[in-house]
Amino acid sequence: MRNKAVIYGLISGGIASVFFLGPFLFIDVATSDFEGLEVLGYLTMLLSMMLVVVGILSYRKLEMNGSITFLPAFKMGMLITIISTVLFYGANILLYEVLSPNLLTDFMDVYPEQMLEANPNDPEVAQMVKEYEEMRDVYTNGWIYGLLMSGTTFFMGLTLALLTSGVLAVVDRYNE
Repeated sequence: MRNKAVIYGLISGGIASVFFLGPFLFIDVATSDFEGLEVLGYLTMLLSMMLVVVGILSYRKLEMNGSITFLPAFKMGMLITIISTVLFYGANILLYEVLSPNLLTDFMDVYPEQMLEANPNDPEVAQMVKEYEEMRDVYTNGWIYGLLMSGTTFFMGLTLALLTSGVLAVVDRYNE
């Protein structure tokens, strides 16, 4: 089980790292469409975490003779999730602290302004910008921001592990 979890976790974390963080190395923060990048980033995280499902299904088929209970499936899913999340966190730190240490500061200088320009008379947007400014120190700290992003992938992996394990346990019990 561990070998498969390591393989799927590394592939998942690699996909999330390259496709989520890679574009940030080549963008001009001042002219970027952050809404589009945000959607692409979260979609990439979700797709990379789909390897939790693939890993559990593979483990069920190849090592559990086509039938699995909840706990072994969940363990497999969580191992993949943890490995993927740790790799993704490392890539976040590499990007935000080493490769592009000013990226988060530049982002925080530009993104609130873009939000206000796009919605000049919206009080909710004005409130969000105010909250961003109050949290500026958190959002510009690469270690903390990396935890925020990695926490998102962890939550996605946890959700997929729970759903997949539950569904497979019910299906396999029904098919016995």
